[in-house]
Amino acid sequence: SNRWFESRLSECQLPLYAQQFGDAGIAIVRLDGSGVEYSGAGPSATSLPSGFRKFEATEWQGQVAGWREQIATLVEEFVSGDVRIRSDAHEFVASDAREHAGGAFAPLSRVGDLA
Repeated sequence: SNRWFESRLSECQLPLYAQQFGDAGIAIVRLDGSGVEYSGAGPSATSLPSGFRKFEATEWQGQVAGWREQIATLVEEFVSGDVRIRSDAHEFVASDAREHAGGAFAPLSRVGDLA
């Protein structure tokens, strides 16, 4: 969930859901043999477990609006053909991209299209 708050949004599935359900928080739940761990974000008026980033109502609306803008930018880039592979908001050089995006991910990453 920490990647939701970077200058370039990555892991945008749950922030995209927040566009539809703006008054609800978004969460990741991790289950294993030692217990349950929650992380996420949402408006503070919502009952949220510890570990969540809580926002006042107007702050949450602003955060959701910011995600909307970032997602629109990502869609515009993709539609215009900009499919560069990025990691942690930094572009890979072509040789690094082949290493990180090859194999089973090659059809999705289009790493073979890199010059």
